[in-house]
Amino acid sequence: MIRLIAILAGIHATTDVTGSRLYVNPVLPDWLPAVTIHNLRAGGGSLDLVLRDGEVEVPTNTTKFEVIHGHAPRPKAPEVPG
Repeated sequence: MIRLIAILAGIHATTDVTGSRLYVNPVLPDWLPAVTIHNLRAGGGSLDLVLRDGEVEVPTNTTKFEVIHGHAPRPKAPEVPG
């Protein structure tokens, strides 16, 4: 069930030398107009998310993650020597 919520919420975390980001891009079905996630643990802290289709609210965030409303960037394809 947790994975289903993560998929519907479009949650994807990344960390690199520039920092940590939590991408959230909810696409909720009609039968689920809103989801509230309490105490989502990440980076030594936690955060709360209120999600509605196309909307993200972050009431609390004690993590080191920046929350970004949108799609996570696609990884770059490795360059092929040629």
